[in-house]
Amino acid sequence: MASILVIDDDPTARELLSTVLGYAGHMIREAADGAQGLSLIESQTPELVIVDLLMPTMDGLEFVRRLRLTPSGNTLPVIFYTAGYLQSEANTLARACGVAHLIVKPAEPQQIFKVVDTVLGEDHRTKLQLPTAEQTQQQHLTRLTAKLSQTAAHVVPRLEAMIELGLRLASELDPQRLLEEFCVSARKIIGARHATVMARARHDDGVQHQFSSGLPAAVGEQMRATLWHSQIPESVLNSGEPMRLANLPGDPQRLGLPREHPPVHSLLCVPLQSPQRVYGWLLLTAKIGAERFSDEDEALARTLSAQVGRIYENGSLYRRIKHYAEQLEAEIAERKLAQEEVHKLNTELEKRIAERTDELMQANADLESFAYTISHDLRAPLRAISGFAKIVLESTEGQHLSDTNQRHLRSSMEGARKLGVLIERLLAFARYGRAALVIRHIDVTELVRGVCTELLEHDSGATVELELDTLPQTDADPDLLREVWVNLVSNALKYTSKRAQRRIVIAGHRRPGENVYFIKDNGVGFDMAHAEHLFGVFQRLHSAQEFEGTGAGLAIVERIVRRHGGNVWAEAAVDQGATFYVALPYASLS
Repeated sequence: MASILVIDDDPTARELLSTVLGYAGHMIREAADGAQGLSLIESQTPELVIVDLLMPTMDGLEFVRRLRLTPSGNTLPVIFYTAGYLQSEANTLARACGVAHLIVKPAEPQQIFKVVDTVLGEDHRTKLQLPTAEQTQQQHLTRLTAKLSQTAAHVVPRLEAMIELGLRLASELDPQRLLEEFCVSARKIIGARHATVMARARHDDGVQHQFSSGLPAAVGEQMRATLWHSQIPESVLNSGEPMRLANLPGDPQRLGLPREHPPVHSLLCVPLQSPQRVYGWLLLTAKIGAERFSDEDEALARTLSAQVGRIYENGSLYRRIKHYAEQLEAEIAERKLAQEEVHKLNTELEKRIAERTDELMQANADLESFAYTISHDLRAPLRAISGFAKIVLESTEGQHLSDTNQRHLRSSMEGARKLGVLIERLLAFARYGRAALVIRHIDVTELVRGVCTELLEHDSGATVELELDTLPQTDADPDLLREVWVNLVSNALKYTSKRAQRRIVIAGHRRPGENVYFIKDNGVGFDMAHAEHLFGVFQRLHSAQEFEGTGAGLAIVERIVRRHGGNVWAEAAVDQGATFYVALPYASLS
């Protein structure tokens, strides 16, 4: 394997040669120009040099001239690595400076291997007789100037046409005029006899715009039905990649063209696309002055199509925005006409709301006062009914009453008792909503422990397994907070009374802004579908025959907790127990 020095100002070209030759086992060094290459040769002479012809600082020709002046470089084999359009000039210059082989960019790996193996196998011991520096430079400049002039004569008109087209299209917002101008100009710039552009709307799969240049009108009209879904354009539309064909068959219909389309010998189709999507394609047929469209033609057509694709997308977006703006202006005008009326209605509505709110607050106050008064006044007649019935039953005359009459009297006494309890709860409900709060710092654990001890002394059910954790302390009204826990613990005892093994857990924790307490039991539970009625006044989820009560306890709990700025809720399932939560804020209330 050989030591090879690659000199090229293009990093990509150097990387290609290094990768290909390194794969074959050669040891590769790289330089970015001729001057750097000479320095590397002074430190370690390679067996072969591959050098680009055109480079800044020192090009390949000057590099070879200076290399041949060194003792070790006079017989060192060199290969020129040059672009295709300079191939003929490179051959002449190579022979003049003793370089017998070229590699033309772009080159396949097999071609690179072949040239390198050929050069490495030759005998280069004979010293070369070189032309003078002035002769070599003059030959190089003469040929290079001729080539550049030839290239400029071809490129400059194209460049001028592209600049003119870009200036026209940059300010065009109408998609139809944009594509029509593009179709005509692209055909002229690239040099095709015929051109066709088809594009779809932003959110549509069908043809929105279609234009032809260089074709009879009748042929252009047939494009919509035959060309959109033909093989080549549809492939470009789906893949977003151009297609270029030469030596095409004479029958245009095999390409999806109408029968009246003139026979073509070459074809180029490129996508009309933005970075977001492909909108259509540009189809060029019959290259003028050549048998096929070149790489340069394809690159140029693709560049133009990408530029137009962006403008087309922006133009479509502009038209939509303009349409929305017009609609918005109309809506603003309508709203402006209605604004004064709305303002007038709002003013009247605010006044009526204020009046209704005052009336409602007064009505609520009157209703609460009325309920309190009625409840208070009903207690005396109920006590009288219950007392008279008791006197009759316990008197001598009562002993002679029939069993039916005695049962009626006892039923009246029981009804009066239940109604009395209901009235007491109603009075308590009203009282807890009206009484002023007296806030104190409370040891909640001790408060709940006292409530549980008191209630368990009067509980007649099975033994209760009570688990009371340490509860977060809080600031609240002690009497009202005690009433909350009396109702919650009473409920837990009541609804676990039919269990053989009763269990109640009371715990709590602190979270940002509030303390959360809960009491959990293994009682009968309830259906969460009816939970919205749980905290309503005198709302019950179980019948009085199952569990005695008025239904006011949880309503009282909810009213007290909300007066403290907190919240109460529950979770349960039928026959799986219930858990009631109470959340109270940190801050003290006044």
